[in-house]
Amino acid sequence: MARLLVVLVSAAAAAWAALPAEPPRFSWDTLPVFMHSYTNLSDAAAAAYFARFPLVTMAGYAGDGRCCAADPACCNEGRVAPFADAIKAVDDGVRVLYYQNMLINFPQTRLAHSVPESLLLHDAKGRLVYLGGCGATHAAPNHTVYDHAQPAMRALWAENVARVMGDANGTVDGVFCDRAGSIAEVAAKDLACYELSAAKLKAWDRGHWQAVADTQDLLTALSDKAVVVGNHAGPEPAMHLAKGTSWNGKMYEHFVPVRPYVPPGNQLRALERDAALIAEVHVDHCREGNALYAGSLAAFLIGATDHDYYACTEGWGYDAGWDAWPKDYSRPLGAPAGPAERLPHGVLRRRFASGTTAWLVEAEASPAAWGDSCIRWADGHVTGPPGGELCGRVQ
Repeated sequence: MARLLVVLVSAAAAAWAALPAEPPRFSWDTLPVFMHSYTNLSDAAAAAYFARFPLVTMAGYAGDGRCCAADPACCNEGRVAPFADAIKAVDDGVRVLYYQNMLINFPQTRLAHSVPESLLLHDAKGRLVYLGGCGATHAAPNHTVYDHAQPAMRALWAENVARVMGDANGTVDGVFCDRAGSIAEVAAKDLACYELSAAKLKAWDRGHWQAVADTQDLLTALSDKAVVVGNHAGPEPAMHLAKGTSWNGKMYEHFVPVRPYVPPGNQLRALERDAALIAEVHVDHCREGNALYAGSLAAFLIGATDHDYYACTEGWGYDAGWDAWPKDYSRPLGAPAGPAERLPHGVLRRRFASGTTAWLVEAEASPAAWGDSCIRWADGHVTGPPGGELCGRVQ
């Protein structure tokens, strides 16, 4: 009976996510990694470096929207195709994603200048909602918010991505949907002065998750390579998506033991459970040699499955670590010999075909930090946190 339950749960999870007919390139030969950064989209050298990664998101540029309002070619959507062309000229096997935010109506996008105010979020008093409008400090303090509870807004959002793909003539392969998690945390932090009922927030959540799924349907009709990555969220039955709709990727924006992502809680268990999804596993405030790097890399190796990709950076700018290539990225790895083994004292261990082995002390983890860890690579190198003791104890 227990085995039957496992099979049924696995089948149910698979029904909510499916890889593209032609999934992104993936190999266990070395650490599978991905790229997600914003940079000067006319930088040929950066495009060549982006082409080292099998899965790439171009996060556009940071602007105030004045250029975009005056000239559509200056909007994010108009700047994407040339950079995608430059990446594909180096390696046409790279899967390139456009960046589009699900929450914030960024003025440097063509979408922002095509959305009528009636499709933006208003509170119960009819006030237009602004992020940071309640005085909270926010990266987008004066930006309006899409109202995905309205089908017309969902359609505009998805159609804008489809237009980007069409204009790029095959060099853009999908979209990264930023801020795809629940709006409840955002409302509590940044929108407390607005009157937003629980019913409205619930309708918004269901609508914006449906927008991600609708976008997947629309893009898959354009290309069997289409990838749609939801930041913070993978498709779940509790989202009440329309029958037969889903999406195929998820980003763990900051991979630490406990986060309020979807599903919330233990993120290592979530990664193992998301085996049917493409997973981008990112760690913020991270650089080669620090404790977050050692712990998150070991945790990734413990839980990763096919089409999971790793990244460790200090931020999102190109020069905040995305332009760095740690030596561990090139060390021999090989396919996992099986799932992680649970050893005494809360230690997890996983072996790989090359002879590389990863250990993680799950019992020592806190919500924000991984426990002691150790990776013994097949080439003899050892990766562990500063001051860690586990590498001295394990074989």
